[in-house]
Amino acid sequence: MELMGIQGRTYTIMGSADLKKCSERTFEVEGQEGELENVRAEKVQNYRVTIPGDEPGATTKFYKLMVQ
Repeated sequence: MELMGIQGRTYTIMGSADLKKCSERTFEVEGQEGELENVRAEKVQNYRVTIPGDEPGATTKFYKLMVQ
């Protein structure tokens, strides 16, 4: 997934199997080490994010981006 980050905003990715119950998902940002729960943009820039695969038996199908 790719998103445009705006300075001062915090971005969190939520996942859901049924669009009724969402939960925060960890993700990786290209060029940064480790998994994150959110990212705060220090400047206007593009972010390429990867969401690690679900655990066996999990059925996450839908994602949304929360901007704060």
